[in-house]
Amino acid sequence: METSITLVQNPIIKHNLELIGKSITKKISELNLKNQVATEDTVKTLKEIRAELNKELKEYELQRKAIKDDVMNPYLEFEKVFKEQITDKFKDADETLKDTINSFELSVKTEKRNSLKTYFEEICKVEKIDWLSFDSLNLDINLSTTEKKYKEQIIEKVNSVIDDLKLINTEEYAVEILVEYKKTLKASQAIQEVRKRKEAEKIEEEQIKIRVSQQRQSQLISIGFNFDDITQTFRLNDSVISVKEIETLSNEEWVKTYALFKNLIEIPDEPLEAPVAETKETVKTTEPIYTAKFIVKGTYDELKKLGDFLKSNNYNYKNIK
Repeated sequence: METSITLVQNPIIKHNLELIGKSITKKISELNLKNQVATEDTVKTLKEIRAELNKELKEYELQRKAIKDDVMNPYLEFEKVFKEQITDKFKDADETLKDTINSFELSVKTEKRNSLKTYFEEICKVEKIDWLSFDSLNLDINLSTTEKKYKEQIIEKVNSVIDDLKLINTEEYAVEILVEYKKTLKASQAIQEVRKRKEAEKIEEEQIKIRVSQQRQSQLISIGFNFDDITQTFRLNDSVISVKEIETLSNEEWVKTYALFKNLIEIPDEPLEAPVAETKETVKTTEPIYTAKFIVKGTYDELKKLGDFLKSNNYNYKNIK
């Protein structure tokens, strides 16, 4: 069977292009176009010359295109048959083989992937990090790399995670850092993220604490309490509360405390009655004791008088060294 494809006969085109070209050169030369000047009197003639030259070119172009079509038509017909009888058939065969090969290779890679995933999950279970996903390893599973090589990569990654967890467990906010770490598997990034967040939370908590304290102190002042700078307390008659208590009371506790103070103020004084002899010993209430630290500057006599005053009024004091 003959399988070669050959050109039996080259196309033969009869022409006198060289002679025609010389004739055109002579004609254009005689027109002396480069020296022609367009004026109102000559522009019409120049346009006629141009139209005549274009018309002549068009006639030659029609002949050229007709020859090209005659030459190309047999080739185009040949190309069409070639595609149908040869190209398409080889392409169909290639696609069939490609699909068969790809299907086989995919099954091999899938089997390898499943085997590696099982191996990975067993290691994670032993190391108690079964939250770690196989996909997070980003293994490029192909046919050429052996399972042994992949297993080495798995062990390396798992060990890296274990080291990261050891580092995280030394941190103050280990649980929150672990939550961040699971998103990216980047320990340093997770640690920095949580530290920044905690620092921001601390600043915000302090600001809230200050605002709440100021608000509560304003409430006390609004109902008549006075602030004692030495003892850092607010006082109204027998009612006393320290700044520390104001800052540490919960919202619920503060509402109750403030309501109690307010009610005591709003209760009108009862009319005095004649004293009644008590049959039992009156229980003496003890006021809370506060500590105030300060430095006093003065002459010897002034400081001595202050000391005498503290002693005579039974104040418990000591010198600051």
